Amino acid sequence: MKSIFRFYQFLGKYKLQMFVFLVVTCLTVVMETVRPYWLKGILDSAQINNFTAVFNFLILFGVSTVGANLISAFSYYLGDSIMIPVSREIRETIFQKVLELDFAYHVNKNTGSLISAFRRGDGAVYSIFLDIHQELFRVFIVLIVTLLFLFNASIPIALSLLFLFVVNIFLIWWLIKVNLKHRKNFNDSEDALSGIITDSLINYETVKFFAAEAKERRRLSHKFDDWSDKFWNFANSFRLMDISIGTTSGLGMLFILWLAIKKLNNGFTLGDLVMVSGFITGFYYQFFNLFFRIRDIAKSVTDLDKYFGILENETQVKDPLSPKVINNPTGSLSFSHLAFAYPKNRDKVLDDITLEIKSGEKVAFVGRSGAGKTTLLKLLLRFYDPTAGLIKFDGVDIRQLTKSYLRSLMAVV
Repeated sequence: MKSIFRFYQFLGKYKLQMFVFLVVTCLTVVMETVRPYWLKGILDSAQINNFTAVFNFLILFGVSTVGANLISAFSYYLGDSIMIPVSREIRETIFQKVLELDFAYHVNKNTGSLISAFRRGDGAVYSIFLDIHQELFRVFIVLIVTLLFLFNASIPIALSLLFLFVVNIFLIWWLIKVNLKHRKNFNDSEDALSGIITDSLINYETVKFFAAEAKERRRLSHKFDDWSDKFWNFANSFRLMDISIGTTSGLGMLFILWLAIKKLNNGFTLGDLVMVSGFITGFYYQFFNLFFRIRDIAKSVTDLDKYFGILENETQVKDPLSPKVINNPTGSLSFSHLAFAYPKNRDKVLDDITLEIKSGEKVAFVGRSGAGKTTLLKLLLRFYDPTAGLIKFDGVDIRQLTKSYLRSLMAVV
């Protein structure tokens, strides 16, 4: 839930717009939901030949239908006017964090997986907003309006619908756990597949140099076997949902209709029967909508956790609180008893390196692969900080300079 809290922190700037948006959405749903009541009015009035009332109820039905459509479009417009700037701010915030993170973070991260985190995270931002504030909110407003009318018509019928709703909530909760378990497994397999494709495309020169096309195809094909199995499990979890929710809801709706038919000519009019039929038929599809909305929210929270989780990464190579600036830099360098081992590796790449490079001197680092030539440059640019020792630029410890300022003093050819 931490990611949801952070999401609402971004939405917090739009409190007034959110209030207006929810009020308009509520009005839309109420206008859509009450239409069976206007049909009841038309039928009951027609049975007693009160055609003035028939005409009035017909107008109300038309206003509900056309008006709800227009107001619904306005509701989505209001939602977009909130989500577009919020989505932009979230994306820029996380992108800025990625830029600030250390070289080590990017070395240890699979590029394809990071791209997937951004893609899914951006989608999750939109999905959570729409699912909570337009879809899930809509389901509960429909439930409240439907129960108000059904309690007025018949308490047993209203209680039956409420019981069916509670049963479906527990069923949906179980189905979502099954679905999300298979989705997580599928996502992991999809990320691995995406990582192979992305890394192969990024390093296409290396693939060509070593004639590794066949090897890359075999690597991808092997991952596709696992991907196919995970995809089938994920897809079948939806079939399980169709069968269980469809059967439970269908039987429940038939029972409610049977109760309504039993009450005909016993205080129940034909208009009442049509109204009850209209309400429960409309609500039948809300059970499926409820499943997909809660599932999408749970799925999106998982994606949002990974997306916002980027913000939780701590920058290891930090800028100093009181940075220094070198006046008239000359470019002299000194390495004093320098030692370094890469994170999670005990073996030192560099050990007790001491070197003076005067301004204007030309120095070449020569050695076998893995000797530490590139590592020395990474330490100089503060991609990492040394395990021991220090580096000075014009006599100033480079840890006393901001990383951006230090790197602005360097040139790469």
